[in-house]
Formats: sequence, C-alpha cells, structure tokens
Amino acid sequence: MNVVINEFVLEGSGDIIISPSEITSLLWRGLEEDTRFDVGFNRDSTDSADFIIDGRCNITGSNYFEIDWTITNPAGSVTEEFSHEGNGLKQAREELVASLDEMLAPLVITTYPDSASVTIDGLFMGKSPITLTDDIPIGRHHFEAITPEGLVYKDSFYLTNDSTTFHFTLPQEPKSEIAYLKILSPPKCRLYVNGSHIPATHNLMYELQPGENEIRLISPQYGTRNLKLSMEPGDTVSLGFFTPLP
Repeated sequence: MNVVINEFVLEGSGDIIISPSEITSLLWRGLEEDTRFDVGFNRDSTDSADFIIDGRCNITGSNYFEIDWTITNPAGSVTEEFSHEGNGLKQAREELVASLDEMLAPLVITTYPDSASVTIDGLFMGKSPITLTDDIPIGRHHFEAITPEGLVYKDSFYLTNDSTTFHFTLPQEPKSEIAYLKILSPPKCRLYVNGSHIPATHNLMYELQPGENEIRLISPQYGTRNLKLSMEPGDTVSLGFFTPLP
C-alpha cells in the first residue's frame, strides 16, 4: 500500500532543525518488516495513494513530540485522526501504525461460478474464491472478473470493518436450447425433417429446434415412416424403422 506524507506544519524551539520528511522518516524507522506500507514523502500526485497523511508536529527540546495528523483514504473519503504527545519515537510509531490498521479490513471474494480471474483496483489477485488476509483499505474498490470462458464482469464494492465478504454472480454462456435426433437408418435411407431433405447417416446426432418436428424416413427396403415428435430442450430421441414411438 502506498502511504503519501504531505508537507505538514512543523513547530518547535529555535534550535530544532528538522524537516517534516525527516521526522516522518524517523517515525517509520524500525518498521521495515511491515511490508504493507510503502511510504513516500512530498509527492506531487496522490492519485494512486492508499493513504494520505497531513497535519502538524510540534517538537519541544530534543525528544518531546506533539503530533496531530489526519490520515485519509482517498478512495473512500475515510479519515482517521492520529495524535501523540510524549517522549520517544517508538511509542509514536506504534500508535501511528495502529491508526493505519484501523483503516484496513480483511476481504473475502466469492463468485458463481468460481475459478474466475479476479482483479481489484487494477491489480490481479488470483482466482476465486479469494481471501486476502493482508487487509485492504476500507472504502470503495473496483472489481473485475473474467470467467474461464472469457466473459468479463465489472462491479464495485464498499469495504468496511463490518462488511468484509462479497459475492458476485458472473455471466455464463447461454445454455443449449436445442434437442437432438439420432437416426438408426438402414442403407440408402432418406431423411426429411419438417419437409427438408437431410442426408441420413447411421448413428449421427442431428440438432433440432425444440417443439413439434415432422420426421419422415424413406427406405427402398422398409418403406416410409412418418412421425411427429414433440421435443423439449435437451431431449435426445433415437429413431429408426423398428424403434418404438418416443
């Protein structure tokens, strides 16, 4: 996560010569193992920032701090106030990170169907279902999923400390709305479906529109068989000269 430190007001006794960036660097020193926060100082653009920190810092003597900061999450316009007064930077660091933690929440994403490629705020997170335990900044986030069939779904969600699980129903390929006819035909048999001649091939599956279909089989050896089949989507009917009526 990107934490941008804006230039803030620095106050103190005349013998203190230190910049806001330097005091912020001191506050962050020793927290390198916390890889969640990537800190930047005095950046011109904060478009990609997860958190923006600004406020005031008063230094009295060499080691007494009064800090009042506002931590803002631009995506959700959420703010958290951070204040510290006392000696020592270690406690100030702990309180600062605790304030940032208040603006994070775990995130669970499930989709139907699953195994979709999930992107959040332009970053690929993996395939659903996904549980992100490193925490995500609370606020609004953009969601995109690509199904295994290549269909794209886009949405957004608002993450809070109380709402951390989100389920999305993804688009699916339309299910087949056809019926099937399997012909058990003797040699030299001719097949007509709704008056149209179709080459008759033994054991071949023919796709038909659901509903009523007129089937006509003509064989030099066995004569003619005329049938009307009422077929539902997904039906499969095997038909020959000696098969019983479906």
